[in-house]
Amino acid sequence: MESWFKPISDGHKVFYPWGNLCKRGYVVGSERDYGRLRRQINLWIGIATVSTIGAFRLQGYLAACATVVVSLAFYFLWMRRVVRKLSPYTAPQSPL
Repeated sequence: MESWFKPISDGHKVFYPWGNLCKRGYVVGSERDYGRLRRQINLWIGIATVSTIGAFRLQGYLAACATVVVSLAFYFLWMRRVVRKLSPYTAPQSPL
């Protein structure tokens, strides 16, 4: 979870939906929103992991790969919806 959320100086958290892959962040409005989003992501990770392992055990590699693709597609669409409600984060520029 460390790559998804970073604290900033005003006490808010910045959410990076793609972790270290993309540096575009969004400010999470409150601690309550932060806690809810963090729990939802943990739930998604758990469900995606268990379903992928289950698909592999029951049907093999192809089913596990299909499950991963579906899980990532869900995450992509879900994050598009989530970030619409958040403000984009612009890091303060350091003086030269």
